[in-house]
Amino acid sequence: MHIERCLKDSMENVQTAAKEYEDNPPSDYYRDGYNLYLRMAEYKHNHLLFLSNPLVEPDNNLCERKARILKGKINQAISLRSFENLEYFCECLSVLDHFATDGKNNLYQSIKEIFRRSRPEQARVNPKNTESSDANMILSE
Repeated sequence: MHIERCLKDSMENVQTAAKEYEDNPPSDYYRDGYNLYLRMAEYKHNHLLFLSNPLVEPDNNLCERKARILKGKINQAISLRSFENLEYFCECLSVLDHFATDGKNNLYQSIKEIFRRSRPEQARVNPKNTESSDANMILSE
């Protein structure tokens, strides 16, 4: 019942806009409202589809929603002082977003698993080893 009311109101808005734009055509300077009216008229069946179909997001701009997180961080005082910090922040956001959308585990559990992993042994250069001449040259410099 609520959905039908929203659809009816939306169609009334489109009809009102059509009448107003017939009487007063939009100028080249300000066309935002007119462009919205054209989109609403063309995609009237899809415009409020999110009300009846739970699989449809209310907006289709996932990128903008993700960018708001970064924009909020940039506006905070003394944050992201370098591009290196920005890179770390974006990498962390990417990992968190991946775990959040993965749906296999709880986000907390997924992050906890990362910190519990054993770190691989890094190759160590032994200066007494004469087989690796490149490593010896680097160490002697």
